[in-house]
Amino acid sequence: MCSTPRRCSAPPASPWPSGTWRPTSIRRRCWPSPDGTWRRSMSAPADCPRHTRRRFPMNGKKWLGLAVIFLFSGALVVAGYLRWKHSEIFPSTEDAYVAGDIVPVASRIPGTLLTLTPEENQLVHQGEVVATLDPRDMDAAVARAEAAVATARSVLAADRARIAQAQA
Repeated sequence: MCSTPRRCSAPPASPWPSGTWRPTSIRRRCWPSPDGTWRRSMSAPADCPRHTRRRFPMNGKKWLGLAVIFLFSGALVVAGYLRWKHSEIFPSTEDAYVAGDIVPVASRIPGTLLTLTPEENQLVHQGEVVATLDPRDMDAAVARAEAAVATARSVLAADRARIAQAQA
């Protein structure tokens, strides 16, 4: 390889037809010929090296590529860490089950349901109002019961009067 660019000789006129591979540097002393042998200029040393490139060339594109790879791998590490922290807070399993008591809920009287207070999967404690029934049906039933009591009282009073009349 040349130590000073001024003394390096350029290769002779191109031995390759257009459109084929050519050496990239005109300062080379050795270059491959189409038949696979190495050609050298008149000023090249006798022991022409097989490779005339630098050992580890690092141009801007390679630095950019390495930077992109490191940034991408760093982003993957951060995403993995965040996923791990999220799984500590919100555990999930495929075969999970919930322990709880299922209690049937029923009303003492029949009626139409007006409101249902709890939402789906909401925890309900004993004594909380869960549903509200339509009071009109209950009010009508109470009025019928009060009328039956009044009728029974009047029948009782009439029977007592008959008993008192029969004894006298």
